[in-house]
Amino acid sequence: MSQTTVKTGISHVAFVEIQTRDVDQAIDFYTNTLGFAKTTDAPMGPGARWVELTPPGGNTRLTLISQGNPAFAPERIGQGFGAVFEVAAFEETCAELKRRGVPFDVEPRKEPWGAWAEILDPDGNSLGLHGEA
Repeated sequence: MSQTTVKTGISHVAFVEIQTRDVDQAIDFYTNTLGFAKTTDAPMGPGARWVELTPPGGNTRLTLISQGNPAFAPERIGQGFGAVFEVAAFEETCAELKRRGVPFDVEPRKEPWGAWAEILDPDGNSLGLHGEA
């Protein structure tokens, strides 16, 4: 008789919510501008969709929250949400995002703890970018 070991504990952040006024505009920005994959787009009751976006190689998904979703809080749009994305080739990635027209709220800079910048999505939500110094 074999014994099965059950793995317990928290493994990672599954979802980070982003409040948005326009789901399709947000999907376009995150997929076509930032390179995320749309991994889920399903109806979620009357007038709402469950949309998940995943960065390349990531396992934490962004969930777009808009009108019709019970978690929709329009007063939180543009207030940031505390997510920071790890960025490879930091300077080159920031330069490419600028070429794509992504607005920077905090210009790329070096800090003692790493490289840092903040970009804005179409709703004015601030997204932190972190890279190795």
